[in-house]
Amino acid sequence: MRGMGSMMFLGWILIAVIVYSVFAHRNRTYVERRNIYDDSALRVLNERYASGEISEEEYQKIRKNIS
Repeated sequence: MRGMGSMMFLGWILIAVIVYSVFAHRNRTYVERRNIYDDSALRVLNERYASGEISEEEYQKIRKNIS
């Protein structure tokens, strides 16, 4: 009887580790995707400023909003 209790405890530990791993991975991929979005938005902004499409004032305002 005592052996079954410890096996059940180990089973719950295993389930907790799996659930933690899934959520940690999901959070990491969300952060990575967000960083890719932020980088591309800043890249487009820099291109627009370099081509003269927007003024320095507009550039600073938009950059502040992106960051």
